[in-house]
Amino acid sequence: MKRLLLLLLLATPLAAATNANDDSCDISVLPAATLLLPYFEVDLDSINGGTTLFTITNVTNLDRVAHVTLWTDRAFPVVDFNVYLTGYDVQSINLWDVLRRGVIAPDSGTGTAVTPRRGRYADPNPALDLSTCAQLPGVLDEPAMERMRRAFTEGVAGECERVGGTHARAAGYATIDVVGSCTAAGPADPAYWTRDLRYDNVLVGDYQYVEAVQNLARGAPMVHIRAIPEGGTPEQRGRAGVDAGFARTFYGRYQPAGTPRLDGRQPLPAQFAARWIDGGPAAFATSFHVWRESQAATACADFERAELLDATDVVAFDEDENAAGLSSPFTLPASSRTSLTDGYPQLPNGAVAGWMYMNLDAGLHGRTATQNWVVTSMRALGRFSTDVDASAFGNGCAPAALPSEVTLLGGQEIAPATTDDSCDVALLPAATLLLPYFEVDLDSALGETTLFTITNTGARDRIARVTLWTDYAFPVISFNVYLTGYDVHSLNLYDVLQGRLVPSGAAASPRGRYADRNPSLDASACASLPVSIARAHVERMQEAFTRGTTEGCDEIGYEHDNAVGYATVDVVRNCSDRNPSEAAYWTNDIAYDNVLTGDSQQVNQREHFAQGSPLVHVRAMPGHDFPRTFYARLQSAAFPRRDARQPLPSAFAARWIEGGASQLRTSYKIWREGAPVQTAECRKHFTNVAKISEIVRFDDAENGVAGIIQCRITCLDTEFRLPASSRTSVSDTSVYPQLTNGAVSGWMFVNLDDESNDERAAQAWIVTSMRAEGRYSVDMDAAGMGNGCSPGAPRSEVGVGTAVIGPRP
Repeated sequence: MKRLLLLLLLATPLAAATNANDDSCDISVLPAATLLLPYFEVDLDSINGGTTLFTITNVTNLDRVAHVTLWTDRAFPVVDFNVYLTGYDVQSINLWDVLRRGVIAPDSGTGTAVTPRRGRYADPNPALDLSTCAQLPGVLDEPAMERMRRAFTEGVAGECERVGGTHARAAGYATIDVVGSCTAAGPADPAYWTRDLRYDNVLVGDYQYVEAVQNLARGAPMVHIRAIPEGGTPEQRGRAGVDAGFARTFYGRYQPAGTPRLDGRQPLPAQFAARWIDGGPAAFATSFHVWRESQAATACADFERAELLDATDVVAFDEDENAAGLSSPFTLPASSRTSLTDGYPQLPNGAVAGWMYMNLDAGLHGRTATQNWVVTSMRALGRFSTDVDASAFGNGCAPAALPSEVTLLGGQEIAPATTDDSCDVALLPAATLLLPYFEVDLDSALGETTLFTITNTGARDRIARVTLWTDYAFPVISFNVYLTGYDVHSLNLYDVLQGRLVPSGAAASPRGRYADRNPSLDASACASLPVSIARAHVERMQEAFTRGTTEGCDEIGYEHDNAVGYATVDVVRNCSDRNPSEAAYWTNDIAYDNVLTGDSQQVNQREHFAQGSPLVHVRAMPGHDFPRTFYARLQSAAFPRRDARQPLPSAFAARWIEGGASQLRTSYKIWREGAPVQTAECRKHFTNVAKISEIVRFDDAENGVAGIIQCRITCLDTEFRLPASSRTSVSDTSVYPQLTNGAVSGWMFVNLDDESNDERAAQAWIVTSMRAEGRYSVDMDAAGMGNGCSPGAPRSEVGVGTAVIGPRP
């Protein structure tokens, strides 16, 4: 009865409200109706020369059809194909296979005839038309491959000769949409919007770029774009007048003039803060992968316009707040990878690091800014590489911004835009940054170390309070970083744990031309912040992070060969030495300005590894009635939500690969909400090794292994625990359920609620970390299965419960 009721509910024409998340403009890594790969690149001459891979996962029990479109860098749709996904299915696509071999899904495609059997917990979807899904193409013919290759390398498609740029490698971007059938139409076809598109937020995905010759690998989540509200067909939504209220939508440019927002997809932002490093001891080189919204083109010649999309403003800041704006017109095509030295403003002082303000509005829609996305891509020493999404300055509903005072005399001050009061944790300027896990080899600067960067995106001075916690959530050390306007501060935790801090006091921080003093700060204790830590304190720090002991407390952390823990960074009003476990922190210190952005890198020079990901950006929203807040556990019972920070989710969808041709190994870096233990109660911190509700492992359902149904999916029914911060291998049998069918990849549903008696689910965060062959490594945030306002997920039918796994309401 339960499953029949579920199918009936999901077959209803239109949900009354969004099922899985806020009706928000904020772009978060949450199940979505459209995924965007902003830029891809493929060396067609060599399988080892460089290729882009991406993965699509259906996180629900019902069948879905995903429609993939590959576009040139001038937004010309070259090829589109359908991927049939059974419930909880995963499909990986290597674009070298697609463009060089013509193989979409080796070697028989993904149709219903290829996947005649479904997993035990997957169900047919009565809302789909699968009549044309039986034999989806597995291998393309040679003429089709030749057309694709010419389009992506020469910009030639049939009689159209300038629909893309000329490249040594194939380059473009990709979109993946939830559709209702295995349609032959694509986004350039009017019928796609009135007949084919669907509005189910059920897909998650990520990408990796791998270059074997250069020993490079990098990856990140794809851009997750939700349909708001969910449910229905285009006809039903149009008839009912369903509209999310956005000024524009992601696909608005392709739709009928009478219904320009029928796709219902969130719009993307126009302004970004992107980190850059160029040179220095590690010889870093930075490039930006940029996707831009172009006008819909109807004739071949129209696509040339997408080669010259203007930008409103680009400003480079160094780490001393010196700024350089545009000196000439700045243009980029619809999709590109450009070096920091190629057209971007250059500082004349030889600076090697800083951040870039990008206002990429092309001015096509007046006060409604055009859409964009930016990924910062870094390489160093011919072996380290990372991709990190840039932080947006506002969401896609923010109005267009004018040129800044750096570029235009009398221009406006650079500042983050106002964003939604949303529970969705997005890459937007925040009041708190979370580094979920750090690890440092204290014996060698060439071993494991964690680096992170804090950027003040506002013109006024700010103070950032950094607290380093053990893996049992014991606060070991807090120190202040004084940031002038538009300032950047980088920290290597190897240096910190050896007692060396970078000078950051008010007297040590030069003030750039465009930076202003902040009268709301008490800077009386900020003039000369310490640059070193006494040896006795250094030894206590190291003992805390490696042995879990300090000053008579012997259970404040677990024992590790390397120093392990997590970090928080808060906007505060003064330079006191208080930490978040002290009551006065919440009455005297905490501030609420959403101005900080940050990212982290985990580097091991000895083993040639580097991974990078954004810090978790937790915004302050005073007056918003969250069911809980990020720091609620550390505040008084009388004012449990004084911090006003967004809460984090408890359930996640995390990708895994273990073995296979690449010999990738996957670990999860997990942060969990600790218990409300005061610092003085050191003996109680061992209680922060908390119970976990449930973990379910799925393999790639399209692996073609017949007759293995129950063995494809396993769950852990026994009780097990993890501390507040950890890195655990997915092959660890004491934590994760193991498959017995030899599968090497899939995804996991990880419910990290501690199942306390509290109705509020415990907060958590997961970063998926992959390494292979002593040279490839990537970090990427896992997808939340809801936001921090979602209720806790009950035990699933795969384990000992009855609930169907899926996005949380």
